[in-house]
Amino acid sequence: DITLATTADAVTPRVGILWQPKSWLSLYATYTESFGPNFNSRKLISPGVVGFLNPTSAENYEGGIKTEFFGGKLRATLSYFDLTKTNVAVNDPNPSHICLAGNPGSCTVEVGAIRSRGPELDIQGEILPGWNVIANWSNTDIRVSKSNPVAEEAGFNVGDREQGIPRNIGRLWSTYEVQSGEFQGLAFGGGLNFVTGTTDDADKVLPSYVTTDLTARYSRKINDMTVSLQLNVDNLLDKRYVTSSFTANGLNYLGIGAPRTFMGQVSVQY
Repeated sequence: DITLATTADAVTPRVGILWQPKSWLSLYATYTESFGPNFNSRKLISPGVVGFLNPTSAENYEGGIKTEFFGGKLRATLSYFDLTKTNVAVNDPNPSHICLAGNPGSCTVEVGAIRSRGPELDIQGEILPGWNVIANWSNTDIRVSKSNPVAEEAGFNVGDREQGIPRNIGRLWSTYEVQSGEFQGLAFGGGLNFVTGTTDDADKVLPSYVTTDLTARYSRKINDMTVSLQLNVDNLLDKRYVTSSFTANGLNYLGIGAPRTFMGQVSVQY
């Protein structure tokens, strides 16, 4: 077998602008490009001849608004991005193609371009002394924007959504830490996580789900050291949910989310 080597180079500019019309308000915009090899990705050029995929490149436009309230204690950012990545490596649809000795189906092919875009919202800060909140939300639309016959054979047609990527991801989290008195050093809180719009390999949308998490922490200073105890409970209500789905060899495989999980931690700092 013969493996062909390739070389490539590119200029990748990055520019940005920030305008602050008010002390509590900032507007920004950025443009970036990236370029690099498709690591560990090989394609079959002809029987016995293997080559590397073309380098992958990307360009990203992003703009947004950043605000601050209550003297900077509460911060919020609303942004929108538009990212296009070219020469994305996917599995070769022909399992008889061999790019690594003894490994049928070890080849990859290129999808011309995949575009990802959408808004993002991030809010975090301290509402009252000791009371902190974090809220995040993103709506991401990832679709094939350029394809080719081989990629289409692998199921990547122009307009298809990226498999296994949720359309919406959100998180709302709040904690409170006792500021004084006998229980100073005690902190507790909880949050909700929601996911919607995940697609399987047939472009069917999987059911949305919401999970609940809790946390508790207690820190106490003893002489010259600080002892901390922490307990986290993920998926408190033991919600059963599907994170992914695909079909292979006539069978449907489901990815099941983690069940209720407890994790404790003890730390000592000198």
